[in-house]
Amino acid sequence: MNPRFLSADGNLLGTAMDYLRFCQMLLNDGELDGTRVLSRKSVKLMMANQVDAIPLPFLPGQYFGLGVAVRKADGQAGLLESPGTFGWSGRYNTYFRVDPLEKLVVLLLTQLAFSPFDLELQYGFHNTAMQAVGD
Repeated sequence: MNPRFLSADGNLLGTAMDYLRFCQMLLNDGELDGTRVLSRKSVKLMMANQVDAIPLPFLPGQYFGLGVAVRKADGQAGLLESPGTFGWSGRYNTYFRVDPLEKLVVLLLTQLAFSPFDLELQYGFHNTAMQAVGD
């Protein structure tokens, strides 16, 4: 019997390694293990400013690309990251950020309901990871 999931904020299934490889592909401008998955132009469009900053408490200093939030050059996001860093988080704290300047992926996988007013888990994880790999 196939399970049925009726939810608008979940149900994408994959492994941690699959998610990491997806992020690595984005970091590599659409290429993974020598195979082009997305064109460079598609990845650049994902990161291009499609909708300017929307005043949401969990997206300060960022604009919307296609499917990702992107750190503005002058954005004050509360995160230790380079301008142009992009990513997204899911309803249950599946969180990723790709920092092209540092050539780094930050990936957090949890099953804890996300509140846009409580960024301690995501920001704490992100900033701790960035401090750990600092200069």
